[in-house]
Amino acid sequence: MLLQQAWVGCERPSHVEVNVGDRHAVIPSFRFGACPRLSYYRRNVTPTLDCDIVGGHALVGWYGGPIGNDKGLIREAISSHLEFCRARGAASLFFGIDERDRATIQSLGDLGYLIGRFHTNTVLFLNARHVEDPLQLPKKQREERRRIRRRAEEAGLQVKVLRASDAVKDTELVRSFLRRDGVDDAVLPPRFIEAALTANLPGLEVLLAVTPRNESAAIALNFAWGTRYFMWLGGNDRQFAKPYYPSDILYQHAISRAASLGMKEIQAGRSPYRIKFAYGFRPIGIMAALHPCHAIERERAAAWLAAQEHRHAMLYPEVGLQSGL
Repeated sequence: MLLQQAWVGCERPSHVEVNVGDRHAVIPSFRFGACPRLSYYRRNVTPTLDCDIVGGHALVGWYGGPIGNDKGLIREAISSHLEFCRARGAASLFFGIDERDRATIQSLGDLGYLIGRFHTNTVLFLNARHVEDPLQLPKKQREERRRIRRRAEEAGLQVKVLRASDAVKDTELVRSFLRRDGVDDAVLPPRFIEAALTANLPGLEVLLAVTPRNESAAIALNFAWGTRYFMWLGGNDRQFAKPYYPSDILYQHAISRAASLGMKEIQAGRSPYRIKFAYGFRPIGIMAALHPCHAIERERAAAWLAAQEHRHAMLYPEVGLQSGL
């Protein structure tokens, strides 16, 4: 509902729901028009993907596992989704599948989807020691990050855990990368952030790093969900990079926070990678599943997926090094 009400673009809801007794499966998806992120991916490689597309992240979550454990029901929902796509002459694209979710990937393959590596998620597996010390790292890395923490504490930086609704005033801090990197404002519109912060979404919390003068230096919007803690969106004000190191400190606090909540892993999303690897996060593949549905030639669809994987490997060679590829 937040996407439909608060996102700029012309995506048309194409959701699928399947109910069998008390079991329920949902595939929220959209027939995409002017979606800035998808438009970028459709044309950033050769061949381009120029057909109509019905797609979504939420079959398997933005970065996590499937929304349910009933594989048969999910398969039935995917089949209904495919019927919808075929009837409208559109290809089907799911672009957020954790490579560890072999059962869902197998189901998609059985239904005729082409599978390819689309991007990379960064994941840290947690243990009880992370509660007191988030720096379960090799000695050299550990000492460097401890020095950063000491400097920030000596400078007076503090981290607050806020209710999401209390962070609306920092909406533009969340969006700071847009201005810094010259990204289209529509990629992350302010009304979507404000809506997410005020919607009382389950599991959403805010970590805010503030200076001694109560200036907001960095922010992280995170979800605690199941056994996983998701670092969802974040931003920082670079004028406070030194002596406060607020982004580093938020990583450390997020790791401790997730471990204290009993989470098994914390996920830090996609690029940039350097700071994440410094804190012990490791790459896990994000897979895409594309079904041509007669909207595009199967060979072209396969070539597009292969080109995305190649492009990702060229842009981020450190991912292959970290994963031992």
